[in-house]
Amino acid sequence: MKESSQGAAELQEIRDALIQLGAIINAHAPQLRRLELDMQQLNITVRELCARPPPVPSTSDPSSRAESSAHAAPALPPVDPTITIPLSAPQPFSGEPRACRGFMLQCSQIFLHQARLFPTEQARVGYIISRLSGSALEWAATVMDSQLPEANDSQLHRLGLMFDTGRTEDQAAQRVLTINQGTRSVAQYAVEFRTLAIRSGWGDQALRSAFYRGLQEAVKDEMVNRDWGQSLDELIHLAIHLDARIQERCRDRQETRAPMTTFLPRPATPALNPAPAQSPEEPMELGRLRLSREERTRRLQRGLCMYCGSSGHQAQHCPDLQGKDRPNFPLPCLLFRRLAPLQA
Repeated sequence: MKESSQGAAELQEIRDALIQLGAIINAHAPQLRRLELDMQQLNITVRELCARPPPVPSTSDPSSRAESSAHAAPALPPVDPTITIPLSAPQPFSGEPRACRGFMLQCSQIFLHQARLFPTEQARVGYIISRLSGSALEWAATVMDSQLPEANDSQLHRLGLMFDTGRTEDQAAQRVLTINQGTRSVAQYAVEFRTLAIRSGWGDQALRSAFYRGLQEAVKDEMVNRDWGQSLDELIHLAIHLDARIQERCRDRQETRAPMTTFLPRPATPALNPAPAQSPEEPMELGRLRLSREERTRRLQRGLCMYCGSSGHQAQHCPDLQGKDRPNFPLPCLLFRRLAPLQA
């Protein structure tokens, strides 16, 4: 009896839930019907708009054309996925080693922010070549000639045959034998050597020997205990590195010596016939005489000889000093300046 009563209670709960759900559905039925009608009307409107031909603007009525253009939405330009930023062109690179990194940075920024203008590798290479000059341009011309043999029939090749007189392999080979670093840096020497090496047609081993021969003796000394590598590029890289260290050491040496030379005392210049420093109170000593202050004043005022006390001559022409070492004493004009206050 107890189980039957529990089952009846559960059935009653289910029945009540179904009744409640039916009431909710009946309440939403009008709203669902209204949405269905709205969707049908929207479909009809869309079909009518698609079937209607586009309006043709009238060319006879300028006012209507102006009015339609005023109300029409402005056409937006197509969006370019690549953002182009205006950048200044880098200065022409002439092969100066210190300017190489800056030139490469400027070119890379142009290729990054103006990628639409340089879509291919050939376009980027062409732009770089257009910004070269001097030895860098000569090197690029040599590289391009070696990589593009099919350009022999082009107008540029014929122009080179007419005006370019320094492109023969024999001339380049002779130049490789005589070129040397001189007073330049190894980096500058390497630029010219690479250009001639491509033209000469020599093998890598011969070029390594020729490059080493032209280096400065200081660089050669540093390369004695170093591994040269297996290629010309490795040898050039090593020489550039050692040359930079040598130059840095020279600068350090100069900076170290500069303070020493700056603060060295100047050597004293010996005075001609220096007079011994004497105080005004000390008597003046001439030869074996020792003059008092009053005696010096008297001889000076009367024009007497400061050595012997006689008249008619001065101390520098005193007969008693003939053939003797002249004593060091001030000239009369100096004595006069010293004793001038005593005349008062």
